[in-house]
Amino acid sequence: RLEEATFRGMYPIAEITFTDGVLPLEAGLEAFTPFAPFDDRTSGMPVAVFLWRLHNGTPHRVEATLVYSQLNPIGYDGVEVLRRGRRHPMFGGNLNRRSSEEALRGLQMSRPGFDRDHPGAGTLAVATTWPEATFSEHWERSGWFDDIQNFWDDLRADGRLSDSVEGTPSPAGETDVGSLGALLRLEPGATVEIPFVLTWHLPNLVNYWGPFETLPGQSVVGQRLERPPVVD
Repeated sequence: RLEEATFRGMYPIAEITFTDGVLPLEAGLEAFTPFAPFDDRTSGMPVAVFLWRLHNGTPHRVEATLVYSQLNPIGYDGVEVLRRGRRHPMFGGNLNRRSSEEALRGLQMSRPGFDRDHPGAGTLAVATTWPEATFSEHWERSGWFDDIQNFWDDLRADGRLSDSVEGTPSPAGETDVGSLGALLRLEPGATVEIPFVLTWHLPNLVNYWGPFETLPGQSVVGQRLERPPVVD
């Protein structure tokens, strides 16, 4: 929704600078996943970090809310195209719950009672260390585009989300989008860095990309991928 974005990639870091004639803040994003040469466990950590930098170049104090919205994908097979967004027969019973600890605030995403051996089983979490946060466990469960419109109307009204703790699972054939926001006040000339972290535990990865045969009659497609045993 901003006028222009400039991308700079230096593996494993992506940097994006945004420009807009209306936005009163200068915005930039640094996104990365862990990468440590010769260390497969650190490099394979299931986490993505989004570090936002906001600068107030105006002569006035600016109050803002930076929001991360995430679909709860538990049950998704990674192959089907979600043409109707959060509505698909793969979903149902998905649960987003607010979580708060001393250093973190965020949303936990799961699907209680789901078959643990299903390829799409697992959990996700979205979190921030920013001290002032607002949240929505799920957008309004309505049809058409009312859910995203109501999310935007609610945010625009006062810069906050619903902050309502419900802990109710999504209806059959639907999942939910949860949102986590950081509330900030920037004095003239001030710059802040706001981190958001996405992490996941999806242990039942199934090969869907091939090769179809490693040896005649032996296909890896459809086989569950597992870590080989550690040999001392």
